[in-house]
Amino acid sequence: MTRLKENGFVYAKAKIAPWANLFNEPLYPSNYRRVLFSCLLDFYTSWKETLDKEFDSYYLKIWLSFPKFIDSQIVCAIGERIPYYNDIFESCDPQPDFPISAFRNEELRIKRFNWTTYYDYDYYSESDYLNLNPDRFLSPEDFYAEKRFYKKLLKDNVPYKMIPDTEERLFYKQRGYIWVGELIK
Repeated sequence: MTRLKENGFVYAKAKIAPWANLFNEPLYPSNYRRVLFSCLLDFYTSWKETLDKEFDSYYLKIWLSFPKFIDSQIVCAIGERIPYYNDIFESCDPQPDFPISAFRNEELRIKRFNWTTYYDYDYYSESDYLNLNPDRFLSPEDFYAEKRFYKKLLKDNVPYKMIPDTEERLFYKQRGYIWVGELIK
């Protein structure tokens, strides 16, 4: 609560070692994914009980990333931060079905939530690739892999947006979806 009141937001991610390694994020074993999702639902319930006692309005939602579950989290915001979180994702149409088969153990609790689906993107700033310095890489292979990746972004015509007040492109590549869930009132 202290952090929430100081910052206007707080979150809890579904990341545990060794799957949350900064440089290598292999998929969770399916059972871990189920257990962690159950924990997110438990956290949500606990946080909601506390927030209901403290605040008249707040943002509290589960962000379920799938298939990249490792980025799933619970997010809470208050005050001026609420509009930011309400508008953070790009909606998708049509809405894909919730990946219920991956979380059958929680089917009853999942149905108690209203789920809205959004696109989940990886973002790549063009400036990260324009002036690559081989001395900053652990190996020549890593350096050339980055160069090839940038060329592939261009060749594949990956969509981009211009970064405001610059001439720089920000590429965005869909990696899945994010289901944003809120308990039905």
